[in-house]
Amino acid sequence: MIALKRNSVPASFPDKPPLGEKLDHRGCRNALALFRSGLDNVDIAWRLECTPAAAANGIAAAREQERERAA
Repeated sequence: MIALKRNSVPASFPDKPPLGEKLDHRGCRNALALFRSGLDNVDIAWRLECTPAAAANGIAAAREQERERAA
């Protein structure tokens, strides 16, 4: 068995911005459209450069906005 040594310091990528933790209104609509096209939260987060939690919250927010407009 080969023992893998893990680096205790996480890799930093200076050319990559940190992932967004909240989506704006446009991001929420985009997240919902991507979700309806069959992607899951992780794929949506990858495409929108946000966290999976932000993608899930954006989908929920966009659905809530649709419900309010329909009422």
